[in-house]
Amino acid sequence: MLAARPPWLAPAPEQLSAVLAEAPEQSMEVRLEALTRPFVGAPYVLSPLGEGAADAQDPDPRLRLDAFDCTTFVETALALSRAPTLEALGPALDALRYRGAPSFTTRRHLTESAWIPDLIAAGVLEDITQQVGGAYTVTSTFALTAERWRRRSIARTLRLPDEAVPLGDYRLPWIPIAAIASVELPPGTIVSLVREDVAWSPTRITHQGLVVRDPRTGHTLVRHASPVAKRVVDEPLENLVRRYLHPRVERKWRPVGVNVLRVRG
Repeated sequence: MLAARPPWLAPAPEQLSAVLAEAPEQSMEVRLEALTRPFVGAPYVLSPLGEGAADAQDPDPRLRLDAFDCTTFVETALALSRAPTLEALGPALDALRYRGAPSFTTRRHLTESAWIPDLIAAGVLEDITQQVGGAYTVTSTFALTAERWRRRSIARTLRLPDEAVPLGDYRLPWIPIAAIASVELPPGTIVSLVREDVAWSPTRITHQGLVVRDPRTGHTLVRHASPVAKRVVDEPLENLVRRYLHPRVERKWRPVGVNVLRVRG
């Protein structure tokens, strides 16, 4: 297991290599928890990754292990679970983040219209929302149209050529927040927060995290890079549900549920 390190430091390469060497012998549930445990406490930084070149539209590094936002945390966890060695980690992360050669245009920027369907098609993820939520599950169709994209007020700074915008109708199943306490979210899955459908946003998913089981207590936690806490945290599932059901301030863009994805081995 990894030795304790200050939360603002990335794991030392030799430590991470040791954990990666153990990972194939573990279940995906155990693997994801062990591989991401060292990052609890790491700082939250919005969009910490880019294309890694000085002349790129986003020159941030293509790989870093010392800061995350919610999706780059999940992507790094997936890459770690699929990389047999430390040297393979960068290419594994690129394969998750891009449709082809790494560039701003080929990056999977939009969650339900690019990131989720592409990674399901690639055999990395499986949508198990209906399986977990049963009769509670709501299935919506998210329509990303040219008009919605043009009129967006969310992601206005995301400038893509027309051919790179993943227009279309996308199936989006979700479990209502009020029903989460009545179902069992399996450890080793990704939960994505779904908000109500509004015409001014090209996405309904605004946050992601990993469901893990605390190996010491057996409690179910959501491990996520929190923009509120400004760091990667382990949050009891019931706390997360309570925050969304009873917000301190009424939100303009209301959270309605979660989508659940199983990470395939």
